Amino acid sequence: MHPVSLLLKEHQLIDRMIQLMKKELGKLRGQKKIDLSFLDTTIDFIGVYTDQYHHEKEEIFLKYFEFKKMSPDNRALMQEIEKEHDLCRKVVDRLRGLREQQNNGNPLALKDIIQNIEILVDFYPEHISNEEKKLFRLSGDYLQREEEVQLLNKFMEHDQEMLHKKYAVVVDEAEKKSKKI
Repeated sequence: MHPVSLLLKEHQLIDRMIQLMKKELGKLRGQKKIDLSFLDTTIDFIGVYTDQYHHEKEEIFLKYFEFKKMSPDNRALMQEIEKEHDLCRKVVDRLRGLREQQNNGNPLALKDIIQNIEILVDFYPEHISNEEKKLFRLSGDYLQREEEVQLLNKFMEHDQEMLHKKYAVVVDEAEKKSKKI
């Protein structure tokens, strides 16, 4: 399997979630309350799957091009992708904070939650298209077969580490809750 094929498959799942978020936004507008389960799922999916799992793999992918001779346009594209990933991280961090505010009864949090979900829903289709039409094409131009195999191995290592980190956090949180009881 080609490393880009894995990233494309992940894009399909991200797109499905974005479509679900879009649908939920339609229900949210005009309401005074949010389905906290939906918000938690959104934060978890975008924060863990999309960012820690998928974006970090794309950033591993980008590192393979660091020392390659590339056009200024391709370098600018790589920087743009990294900036977009940072934007996503900031939006998810805001959503986490707003989730706490919502939980604490702040009536203004809902408007900001909706705004930040809208940012993600508007952002991702273009971001994914940009990667698929421009970034991923660089692999054919700049990566040798041996580098593609190395990249696949790095992706697998990343997946294993990420899964461990995710569930270490789950256990940490459960332990904190257990101490409060």
